[in-house]
Amino acid sequence: MDENLTTQARHVMMATERIATGWGHEYIGTEHILFALVEDREKPNRAMRVLVALGIDLAKLAGEVEKFIKKGPNLIPFTQTIPRTPRAKKVLEYAAEEARNHHLKNVSTEYLLMGLLREQDGVAAQVLSNLNLCIEDTREAILSLNDEERNSLPASSPAPVVASEKSLEERTTVALEEISASLKKLASLADVEKWPL
Repeated sequence: MDENLTTQARHVMMATERIATGWGHEYIGTEHILFALVEDREKPNRAMRVLVALGIDLAKLAGEVEKFIKKGPNLIPFTQTIPRTPRAKKVLEYAAEEARNHHLKNVSTEYLLMGLLREQDGVAAQVLSNLNLCIEDTREAILSLNDEERNSLPASSPAPVVASEKSLEERTTVALEEISASLKKLASLADVEKWPL
């Protein structure tokens, strides 16, 4: 499932392991995902932008998550793979579903946030609910963010995905033409028929 995550969402999910080990937990739960979403405020992700747009103080949110956390008795070696709880797995499923509903293949951080809200029995949903965050307002804020980004593109430029697909296709064609020319040149320089098999 992680293969469908954007780079930022992948970084968030990798951070959950570090956070869980730091707290002495032998599992990754919804609380670890939520904390990882807002942990690095130096590099804001899309989920953070949505939360701020909804009036959520990110430092307060991180503090609320920490209030719910009970530190484990031992520090877990970071080299150990830490399993996700069924609720954390469900968050990823919900996030993928939310992204698909917006006609996206990849899950970005705002859809992880939606997944956390939809998994209502998790610690993260409790924290978000305590901060008066609801699914409908979050969905609306995501749509506003998407519209804002779409409207900020110059009118003459194609959508970024189309541009990158086109440039990839062009680069592939050029590379194949170069390889073909090189092979033809090599074949003309060497008498291939005399090579031992």
